[in-house]
Amino acid sequence: MKKCKILCTTLFLLLLFSNFFLNFAFAFAYFENASAYNLTSFVYARAENDGVMLYKKPSLDDEIYFEIPKSYFVMLITNFSSQFYKVQYRDVVGYVLKSSVSPVAETPTTPYLVGATFRVYSSDGLSMLSSPYPSKSPTVTKTVELYSEIDYYGRVFGEEMISSRGEEWFFGKYDGSFGYLYKGLCDNLSAIPLNTEVTTSSPDPFLQNDNDYLYNLVDLSPSMKAFLIVLVCAPSVLLIIFIFKPFRIEKTKNKGIKKTTKNKVIRQIENMQNEDL
Repeated sequence: MKKCKILCTTLFLLLLFSNFFLNFAFAFAYFENASAYNLTSFVYARAENDGVMLYKKPSLDDEIYFEIPKSYFVMLITNFSSQFYKVQYRDVVGYVLKSSVSPVAETPTTPYLVGATFRVYSSDGLSMLSSPYPSKSPTVTKTVELYSEIDYYGRVFGEEMISSRGEEWFFGKYDGSFGYLYKGLCDNLSAIPLNTEVTTSSPDPFLQNDNDYLYNLVDLSPSMKAFLIVLVCAPSVLLIIFIFKPFRIEKTKNKGIKKTTKNKVIRQIENMQNEDL
């Protein structure tokens, strides 16, 4: 009977710990992998004109990733403020001014410019930088190979690196890394065609019905993600406490019984010795 009880308890504890770790793994994987592609609905906004900038932060004073190519789209993630949308362009997340884009009713077939490439023809420009301002000592995100094709995302104006060659930089992706390369040392940029898809302008989707979208899940802060993980795992922790608590109480009681029995036996022996005397 005792062995059966131990076996059942062991199996129950194994199931409990398995549940705990599965809950933790699920919560961690879900929130870490949450992205704009997990949304139940997709809403896009079009860059109708030149000069639509993708900002790194929701501020006009902050650095710009690059200019969204004219006629292409960004996917709306959150209604960040009265001035900015938080958006995604390809695999880059940033912010755009609401006044610079037009939400559309349709889901575009080709929302982003893809397939455009360029290359670096000079060994002086092989360092892909984290900023188009060399004087600010940006980090080198990657060193590209001479004449290798680099995936083009957009352009941005920074510092003039070589006199009379302009202030324009390309933002690109190479071997999994993003960064800026000075246009004055690059060539063979693909032709940038206009996106000719016909779309219908739509009012601000966030003013219609926010409940149609799950944008707030993407925008959770790290502390909120941690809180939700704890919330998911808390029941398992409580069960563990409630399981071990009775065993601890029972163990304490057994110690008390053993101690009382031992003291009683000692007193009996002492009484017997006194009677013999």
